[in-house]
Amino acid sequence: MSTQRTVGSASLTDLLFDEAAVGLCLVAPDGTIVRVNAPWLRSTGFTHEQVLGEHIVSLFPGTRDMALAMHARARAGHRVEVPRHAQTVNGRETWWEGSIAPVAMEGGTGLLITAREVRSGPGEQPPGCASCTEVVDRLLACVPEGITIATGPDVVTIANSRYAEERLLGSWNRSVGLSMEQWLARVEHYLPDGKTPAAVEDLPLWRATRRGESVRDAELVVRRPDGTRMSVTCNAEPVRDAAGDVVGGIVAWRDVTEQRRQQAALRTTEERFRLLAEAMPQIVCVLAPDGAVELVNRAWTTFSGLDVAATARTGWERVLHPDDVQAARECRYQALKRLEPQDVELRYRAADGTYRWFLSRLAPVVEGGRVVRFIGAGMDIERRKRAEAELRDANAKLVEADRRKDEFLGMLSHELRNPLAPIRNSSFILRHAAPGSDAASRAQQVIERQTGHLTHLVDDLLDVTRISRGKIELRRSTVDLREVVLRAAEDFRLPLDDRGVSFRASVPEAPVRAHVDATRITQVVGNLLTNAAKFTRRGDEVIVSLTVEEGEAAIRVRDTGAGIDPAILASIFQPFVQGERTLARSEGGLGLGLALVRGIAELHGGAASVTSEGKGRGAEFLVRLPLGQGQPSAPVDGRSAGTARSGRRVLVVDDNVDAAETLAEIVTMLGHTAEIAFDGPGALDKVRTGRPDVVLCDLGLPGMSGYDVAAAIRAMAGERVQLVAVSGYAQPEDVKRATDAGFDAHVAKPADLTFLEALLA
Repeated sequence: MSTQRTVGSASLTDLLFDEAAVGLCLVAPDGTIVRVNAPWLRSTGFTHEQVLGEHIVSLFPGTRDMALAMHARARAGHRVEVPRHAQTVNGRETWWEGSIAPVAMEGGTGLLITAREVRSGPGEQPPGCASCTEVVDRLLACVPEGITIATGPDVVTIANSRYAEERLLGSWNRSVGLSMEQWLARVEHYLPDGKTPAAVEDLPLWRATRRGESVRDAELVVRRPDGTRMSVTCNAEPVRDAAGDVVGGIVAWRDVTEQRRQQAALRTTEERFRLLAEAMPQIVCVLAPDGAVELVNRAWTTFSGLDVAATARTGWERVLHPDDVQAARECRYQALKRLEPQDVELRYRAADGTYRWFLSRLAPVVEGGRVVRFIGAGMDIERRKRAEAELRDANAKLVEADRRKDEFLGMLSHELRNPLAPIRNSSFILRHAAPGSDAASRAQQVIERQTGHLTHLVDDLLDVTRISRGKIELRRSTVDLREVVLRAAEDFRLPLDDRGVSFRASVPEAPVRAHVDATRITQVVGNLLTNAAKFTRRGDEVIVSLTVEEGEAAIRVRDTGAGIDPAILASIFQPFVQGERTLARSEGGLGLGLALVRGIAELHGGAASVTSEGKGRGAEFLVRLPLGQGQPSAPVDGRSAGTARSGRRVLVVDDNVDAAETLAEIVTMLGHTAEIAFDGPGALDKVRTGRPDVVLCDLGLPGMSGYDVAAAIRAMAGERVQLVAVSGYAQPEDVKRATDAGFDAHVAKPADLTFLEALLA
């Protein structure tokens, strides 16, 4: 077998094997020995002929299992130390130690085995002993730890003085041959607290040499001759002879002063951090890289009811809102990936089981390019989130209100233009038709009908505004609701019959008395019937009924018409909400009728509701009113008793020329004398000169208002002049202000001419 394999250049291999002071053995990947040197043969007691080509394990059968395990570990890439042991070869016992290292070779991984004889037989001096001492000295000089070797219980024989003495004693003064007490007396030893002197019997070198103990990680504080202190950690091992008796000891110690200083500084920093975290009102925590909880502050415990141990057992994910777990995971992932703080909004569970929003920040602590822990903080933003939600809701409502406003303006424009068109057409007819002709009569009827429609639109708008502001005044009296329902039903019977819609009314036989505003309840029933008429066609049916249920009056209007889309069923009583609209809008309306129904019902202490099974399935509206009795009211004729008056002098005051002139003409047609004034001063002049019986005065005059005119006339003419306000300002507060200013009556524009005729009578 070849005695060498390729491991590098041949000359380098020869030099290493021939000049090495320690034994070397090169083993091929298959375990056979390919080369050895003289020191190895001397340490083991073999000859070249006995080992070359032989399997390394077969040479030492007594250590087969241990050798195979060491070889396997070395071939795995590790350097393996061979402990000191005895070997008998050719009748001679030798003690040796060494190492096994992997070597790359052809065919796999070989082994380089080193061997060094450590004890010879009696009376023998190992060859090369001086070289071994020099190697040991140099080895000790390179070790980055202090090493003290005692060759007996009382003699310190060697120390790596460049490290140990320079660090420990402050000078290089090789210490050899000192007694144990002399060596230990060179420095003062203290326990780790740095204050309590250490007993000699407790020092690692003493324990190893005197007691034969193995000492691990013993910590001491030593005081140098210059007074400075140094923290050290020590390992100590006893040295035994073949009989197992302690013959010496070795102590290895490391200067950990800087490490302890850094640890103390870290503890101080951590304590400051803990105190700061405890003082903060925000939630603070410290997490391991895997998310395990290491610290939580008082704010978290107060909020969650969990201390650090309970939080660690529970885990962060179980105190998070289930919908926020993934966001928290993503936050930690991004912090690990980017090595930068990450913010996320999360909901945590409070001690009472509710959840609150927190703005959470996770900051990674990075050392050596990797995350060693996380610092987390959370600020309660529940109020902000609620405010944001409220703002979103308010904004959505504003958007919806704006949309409905736009729809309303479009509907209002349409509803106003519809009656204006026939009014304008009728005006043209009146100009060209012969007075008293059928065409002129029809035109007059159209104008009256369309003017009434416009007035109804304006009245609905005003009523909705009054109800929403709580300024509508109910004129209650005890009435029989049967009469109210039947009267309203009769008003709608003819229009429904003309459309081919079956209509009937149902009321109890016994009176149903309630303390209500009869006019407003009539308006409620009328609006419900108007709504039913809009959404029914020929062949459909409408039923209005009155019943008493659970101490309340129940007015129902049910139809079999178009039904109500479920999408708008919940909002059907809101202003300007209507059923399905078409471009034709043949039925008209502003979507105010049902809003008035609910508003009037609630003003009476009742309620309004609706049910519908959907489109094409009809609908049923229900109004509930409390039953009760107040003071019965005497019927009012609507016209004052007394002798009718005619030929009265009337002054019309209005800055709108058309309004003033047309109203004056109407007054003249009613058999009275009329004059006109277009402003306040002009009106006062005509009162002084013409002495009118009645003044019909607009309130919104330029310069001098109608209220001022009334006050001046009262001061000038006293109570002999009847003052009537005629104005578009018709809110309750406007009527009250007019009364306070001295007006006897208030007529809303456009004036109800029948009522005006009664005033002038």
